[in-house]
Amino acid sequence: MDNFFADFKDNIDDLSFLSQKIFDYFENIDDDKEEEVCDKLIYYIKRKNIKEDQNKYSSFLHFLAFASLVRPYIKNINQKVIKIINILIEHFELASSFIPKVIFDIFIKNHYIILHLLQRDIIPIDCLKRELNRKERFIHLWFFLPEMMYFPELLSNKDFAQKCTNWDKCCKDIKKSRDNIINVNDLALVMIQNDDIEQFIQFASQTNLDINTQIENIFNLGMMCDFSLDLFQNLSLIECSMLFGSLQIFKYLLLNYASISDSSLKYAIIGGNYEIIHLLENHHYIFNKECIEISIIFHQQELYEYLVQMKINKNQHSISRHNLVQIAISNFNFRCLQKLLNEFQSGFLDDYQKHEMMEFINPSSMPIFIEYLLKKSYIDLKTRTTVLFYY
Repeated sequence: MDNFFADFKDNIDDLSFLSQKIFDYFENIDDDKEEEVCDKLIYYIKRKNIKEDQNKYSSFLHFLAFASLVRPYIKNINQKVIKIINILIEHFELASSFIPKVIFDIFIKNHYIILHLLQRDIIPIDCLKRELNRKERFIHLWFFLPEMMYFPELLSNKDFAQKCTNWDKCCKDIKKSRDNIINVNDLALVMIQNDDIEQFIQFASQTNLDINTQIENIFNLGMMCDFSLDLFQNLSLIECSMLFGSLQIFKYLLLNYASISDSSLKYAIIGGNYEIIHLLENHHYIFNKECIEISIIFHQQELYEYLVQMKINKNQHSISRHNLVQIAISNFNFRCLQKLLNEFQSGFLDDYQKHEMMEFINPSSMPIFIEYLLKKSYIDLKTRTTVLFYY
């Protein structure tokens, strides 16, 4: 094992450990132990020395940005992420370790985090203005409408004139909607999120609910970023029950012959409820290659390992290592990458041609991986100026 690979692997091991602790914290439902868990997080982060290595610290921040979006079934996910952000500000010099533009670019996928960083003066309002100026999708602008009082020239957007005839009311409604991740105006959706089977059955009976009806928007605008805009629109009721891991309502819909397609199965992977997954398997649904990729994107590591092992047991060897490595790196899935490194060691990039390495070079690439590519000269010298532009 060469020294460059050993250093890279050590960093991945550390970040894999921290990522698991972050997800443990997200899924901790014992409020009485909240402070104890946070104290342990501070200890673990200090132990891994991320503050002393900027590429490692930056990679951790990128992971946190992704992690904030891949557990949509956790009701208070944004509050938990913001608590971690505050820990990094107060104990790990976040504001002085990176320039505001870098922090903004890392967390732009989650509007709730950007809003908090604005409120704490970690990033200036000008960062938001530049972003909104270049965004074509109205949905990005709408979430930050109350902040747009600082730059009214953006309000010339024709969509605002149509949707916002009363500025004060619009701002008030948006601020209120920020308190909820999901679209609370849809009663069926709220019942599904809470897995309130009795209320759901009563509601279905009283309203003559179509078992295969679709919900147009699952989440509020803060969660509807480029990462998930298309994925969480127009879901059926049973897909919503898979997404939120709502076992009782899922069983009810399944027994009442709600329609399930191959494309529905990915929501069971995102939701991560093993009982739902096994029920689907018992009904002869097959989790395909897309589901394996979704398990990596949404950091469902145990499900990833389960699905890969199922493929191996059935002698289905169509899984490309090349593809798995790229998805893990692109989505900052350190646990998956750690497993791949343990399996393939320093040869984990053997499937790549040199020109393909450039696929990894962009402002949101994993810093410790780019550092490794540079040290190993996997990137052509002629392209290093491009790399250094980002790093």
